[in-house]
Amino acid sequence: MSDKEFINIEKRGMIKVGIARMALFPISDLNALYDKLVELIGPVANKAFYLAGVEGATTFGNPMFDRDILQKNESGYNAAVEAYSQAGFGNFYVKEFNFDEGTAFVSGTETFEASDGQRQIVAQIRSNGHCNHSRGVFAAFMRLVTNRKDMECVEVKCEALGDATCDFKIAPRKVLEREDFIF
Repeated sequence: MSDKEFINIEKRGMIKVGIARMALFPISDLNALYDKLVELIGPVANKAFYLAGVEGATTFGNPMFDRDILQKNESGYNAAVEAYSQAGFGNFYVKEFNFDEGTAFVSGTETFEASDGQRQIVAQIRSNGHCNHSRGVFAAFMRLVTNRKDMECVEVKCEALGDATCDFKIAPRKVLEREDFIF
């Protein structure tokens, strides 16, 4: 499927990416929403954004994988990450993928959560600077591709904290816990 077929303005007020309806949403609104969530519920807001990423990617990905628009293999995972990039969430690339082990490494720049214009805001409201929504998306895509529910994602580098890229490690939860990542 070409980019032209994959991203469509179906009619006034309706944008589709693949078969999922999308909407343009200013990043400043996202940061304001996050800030308000932190005020209301505290640090658990990070988990809320992660779970929102999981749910959104699952809602997008399930029909794409079920209808064989995306394959449940490395190329399908790459295509899902590419769709996320093309939808405006950042310039992401899958650097490593191992289906048998259920691991992947995704790297990105200009991420919607930590882009140049948002770095100071994100760093101020998220002491760890993590791109929680994107983490959830990459975990969900791996869950869909591998049919495993134990897949999680951690961010090991973040543009909001001054790193050159946002880097994400996707693996089974037990693997990440053995490496001292906390969820």
